[in-house]
Amino acid sequence: MHGLLEIIKTSVLIEYKRRVNYKISFFSELAIFLFAYLSIFIFTNSSDLQEMYQVNASEASILVMIGFIFWNFGVLALGKSSSSIQDDARIGILENKIQSNYSITLLTFIETLVVVALNFVFILLLIIGTFLFVDLPLSKLLVTFIESCLIVLPAVIGMFGIGLIFSGLSLVEKSIGQFIMIFQALLLFVANVSGPIEHSAQYIIPYAFGVDIMRSLFSGQGFSVITFLLYLAINLFWLLIGVGVFNFFLKKEKLLGSFDTF
Repeated sequence: MHGLLEIIKTSVLIEYKRRVNYKISFFSELAIFLFAYLSIFIFTNSSDLQEMYQVNASEASILVMIGFIFWNFGVLALGKSSSSIQDDARIGILENKIQSNYSITLLTFIETLVVVALNFVFILLLIIGTFLFVDLPLSKLLVTFIESCLIVLPAVIGMFGIGLIFSGLSLVEKSIGQFIMIFQALLLFVANVSGPIEHSAQYIIPYAFGVDIMRSLFSGQGFSVITFLLYLAINLFWLLIGVGVFNFFLKKEKLLGSFDTF
């Protein structure tokens, strides 16, 4: 337990230093997410959400915000878990991490959770900013924020699993950063971020069920236990697939001995 606490402490310190020392990169990422949110918040036609959840325009805006929160946390988990292995290999510390007493997937998961946790502050500021444009009490928005942060956790795990798939591919292809960015942007449009689910196939996305559950809670509607179990099952599926694929490619690279070709 002491070792894990030290790993968490070190991960927090590294991420803090990264954001302080690489301000341009940090603010660029922040600007991109802010632009994405404003684009969705301002230009989305929420009439479908109003009709489905029986809410007014202001409440429908919060339903859109809920979708963005889940997408934001999801792509953060995906981006960190997929880039961490690639970055470690590039700077030459991946082999050292592999020799740790803890598995490389656990170390990457801790790093991912640290990034997600630090993003809570950004989302909280986003909530407060949204309060200025909607006719709803701030207390209700803060409750929505807390509930969203809890319900999104299974989706973070599922998106981490998808990130491990990309991490495994990066061991072979070495650089897949642009593809990951395209995939993250694609998720913004194919999932239920700005509107309701249109096709049942969309529920394969880790956070799709979570968005529906959170929107139902906000609008005062109930959700079934089956829905929540499906939400957990989808994310467990992606986690297991991700760990399996990553371990397969890692074992393959160990046999080939090609870590030094990054």
